[in-house]
Amino acid sequence: MMKISLHELNQKLEEFQRRHNALAKKFADFGVEAEALFKPGISCVNGIALSYEANQQQINVTFLDRTVRFVFKTKPAESGVLIGYVEFVLLEGRYTSQESLIGSFTFNGSGIVDGFVSSDGDPMSMTEDTDVIHLVLLCLFEAVSLK
Repeated sequence: MMKISLHELNQKLEEFQRRHNALAKKFADFGVEAEALFKPGISCVNGIALSYEANQQQINVTFLDRTVRFVFKTKPAESGVLIGYVEFVLLEGRYTSQESLIGSFTFNGSGIVDGFVSSDGDPMSMTEDTDVIHLVLLCLFEAVSLK
């Protein structure tokens, strides 16, 4: 076990908490923006229902009788700094809590999503409207494409 003073431990834990809260805020902003962009009559794809549940830190997207849930978490990067981690899972039944992991993505404090590239070749950002739409649709496509 690593040796660390009580004072250092307290500082590190407070930094983790600050970082977690900042990342949670970034996900919350993403959820609010996605909810606004996928309102009926506004969305580029008819039949998508999206709701952001702030108290659960999750987004539910329903399309073609499938519900995909985006669940916010944090995890340490290789550098030890916390990064945002979002799992997107397929809910197995309308009245069950069973979930199947479809995939995940990470994001930094600026909202840049690792591993997802926008149509113009730039990394996707959770703060850009077109990237929010693109990211949600990509994850939804993964769920709908499952055999």
